[in-house]
Amino acid sequence: MFHFFSLLVSLISQIWATRTYRPGPHASSLASGKSTRSWESKQSSTVRPKPSVLFLVCGVVGEKVNLAMAVIAADLKLLLACRGTFGQIRNIHLAAANNAAAKKVKKFQIYRWNPDKPEEKPYNQTYEVDLSACGPMVLDALIKIKNEMDPTLTFRRSCREGICGSCAMNIGGTNTLACISKIDADNLDKPTKIYPLPHMYVVKDLVPDMNNFYNQYRSIQPWLQRKNESTEKKGDAQYLQSAYRWIIDSRDESTAARLDKLKDPFSVYRCHTIMNCTRTCPKGLNPGKAIAEIKKLLSGIAKKDAPGLETAALHNK
Repeated sequence: MFHFFSLLVSLISQIWATRTYRPGPHASSLASGKSTRSWESKQSSTVRPKPSVLFLVCGVVGEKVNLAMAVIAADLKLLLACRGTFGQIRNIHLAAANNAAAKKVKKFQIYRWNPDKPEEKPYNQTYEVDLSACGPMVLDALIKIKNEMDPTLTFRRSCREGICGSCAMNIGGTNTLACISKIDADNLDKPTKIYPLPHMYVVKDLVPDMNNFYNQYRSIQPWLQRKNESTEKKGDAQYLQSAYRWIIDSRDESTAARLDKLKDPFSVYRCHTIMNCTRTCPKGLNPGKAIAEIKKLLSGIAKKDAPGLETAALHNK
């Protein structure tokens, strides 16, 4: 288009150059005293260019116009060709993007074992889950697998808010809760491996046997204990807490008895202070530090502080 406009300007300039300027009759006629008609008759023979010059100019202009049309035609052909190529490339990219957005597949390798089939050894089963139609957490993927792919898959779940701990399992080598563990959607080529909690007997698939844990938890008597309970008013149901929480409670008067029950080699001294419990605690607590404090109390390095306020009198009122 730039060539066309340049040639058009050149054409207009050449046509304008071939014209002879004719001054108005007023100044010349008034100066000479001659009539206007005689001046026009004399000037009529001088303003017209020669035919040869006119034909030459037209020929040059015609050649330039033809050249301009040829350049414009070539530019249009190139534009159409590029437009088709760019359109094909754009369609390819759009198709790839749509396919990627439509289907985002993630593999999950899940531990499987069925006690009803003792002849079969435990194995890992791979499931492919479309993350575009699944929630962001590992528990969402497990529920999707159970509801849509394999109803025999077994696992525990309850609150889905990281409170109850029912969905505790080993995900990607870390003991955590499936309801608060996000799916690694950035690495689709790397499968997510899911196992039951380690060092525990397995009931089925991802369900561990919790009986030993409940027995150990019951042995620490996780409730407030006072010597004069018969004369004190009873509160509502006591909530389960950790052993250290009750040992350091200033209201509790059974500290010595609690510590005696923890002196066996199968309780606090089984802890090697690796701090795995602290790293995986969904509530951000520090069980490793609590166990270390219990060891200090057992060894006599530390002592329980006296309560800042005596509450026995308040209960007797």
